Amino acid sequence: MDFDASNIITTFQSRFGRAEWLKPYTIDTIRDLGIEKTRRIDVFCPGFVADCLETLEEIDAENREEFEKHGGQEFHFIPCLNDSSKWIKGLTNICVKELGHWLHDSEALASLEKESQTSRSQALKLGADH
Repeated sequence: MDFDASNIITTFQSRFGRAEWLKPYTIDTIRDLGIEKTRRIDVFCPGFVADCLETLEEIDAENREEFEKHGGQEFHFIPCLNDSSKWIKGLTNICVKELGHWLHDSEALASLEKESQTSRSQALKLGADH
């Protein structure tokens, strides 16, 4: 799908404390779009591969509220890639390509396998689904 570049706005979310951050700030842009009575916005966070408190609370909840409070109509939050099978396969391909010869080291592979099994066991004990 082709997008008209004039309809794409890049903003910056992470701010902590009073320090100046990269601009434009997401919350300010969202507010302005609401004030302009923008009918619909679609929001996603390409800097994240998994949803977290920042994407769910700040982006989806706080920014949605700000947009709607100021007159915006439709706020669509597009979730991160999370655990989609295509993303996991893609990440695997990137790792294999970038780690190259290191993955062929049988000692390193054995260590990784043991570490992976330990991590999985711990996750299951903490309530992971599978």
